[in-house]
Amino acid sequence: MKDLRLPVGEYSKATDFWFKQVEFGQYNWALIEAIEDIFVLYFFDVSKGVFDVLTYQTEIVMKKELQLNGFERYEREAVHVDEPSGEFYVSDQADLELYSSGKFWKSLPDRLLKKYGEIYE
Repeated sequence: MKDLRLPVGEYSKATDFWFKQVEFGQYNWALIEAIEDIFVLYFFDVSKGVFDVLTYQTEIVMKKELQLNGFERYEREAVHVDEPSGEFYVSDQADLELYSSGKFWKSLPDRLLKKYGEIYE
């Protein structure tokens, strides 16, 4: 099984989620954790089973890619979707690398990555 780091400290209790409907009634969730000078994006299911992780140098690129891939910020009052509950754990699906493999994840074009400082010349 893939060795995934889980959200820690204040982030392990965070509720500032992003979500995306992937099938009828099924959602993938995301949580952003700032660690020193990088941003870690955790993907998990409704039971908080973490199945993938991406890292970014800038928060703006991370949020733009979340939106590019159909994720939206979770606002309890605005949507009729139950938010995840429980403690984070490593999911049995972690080996699939759904997003980090690039198979189901679109990235911004290089010109925008350069503009936002995600890649350097």
